Amino acid sequence: MKKLFVLGFGLFISFGLLACDYGETQLSSNSYVLVEINPQIEFILDEDDEVVSYSALNEDAEAVLETLEESFEGMDIEAAIEVWLEAATEAGFIDVNREDNIVYLTIVNGDEDREEAIRKRVRERAEGYMVGRAIGGVVEDRGITMEAFIEEANDLGVSPGFLRMAYAASADGEITLEEALELEMRELMQLIHEAHGMPNHREHRREHMPDSAPRGRPE
Repeated sequence: MKKLFVLGFGLFISFGLLACDYGETQLSSNSYVLVEINPQIEFILDEDDEVVSYSALNEDAEAVLETLEESFEGMDIEAAIEVWLEAATEAGFIDVNREDNIVYLTIVNGDEDREEAIRKRVRERAEGYMVGRAIGGVVEDRGITMEAFIEEANDLGVSPGFLRMAYAASADGEITLEEALELEMRELMQLIHEAHGMPNHREHRREHMPDSAPRGRPE
């Protein structure tokens, strides 16, 4: 049965999927982008805010990806977001007949000003898509709002965004969470990027990552 839009379309701006040869590319200026509807997809952006890798994080996202004829790699993030929203709408995860669709945004980048600039551009593109298609709903900053997760980050002396990246980098079991927390942000991004090409990556992530987005309500 075709699924209708589930509350909680999240854009979690952080990292991405797909195995591609990153060579010696430096990741210190890269950004992580996570999009959650219930279909959950994450992107890694380069210094030009173009997608260098992306990953479906659940079965719904994999189903949406299968409908696409083009790769997100090389797209600027605004174009990628619009393509993803369109595909999610066509797949029935955004309901054009409802007024309570929600798009959540969260952005992670080492530079706060750049992070805010990316957030602004992506939010405007998402809002433009919704308005252009006459889709009822709002676009909101998702943030990382789980009380227990924030408390854990505070106890460890790191930001919630950094802790989420550490969880992601350690999800495949190559390093522990404790080891991940000792790394720099660019090193975490490199590990996550490399993990996107590994078998069963999604299953590992689902098991080990804290769940930051509401699951919404199936229709």
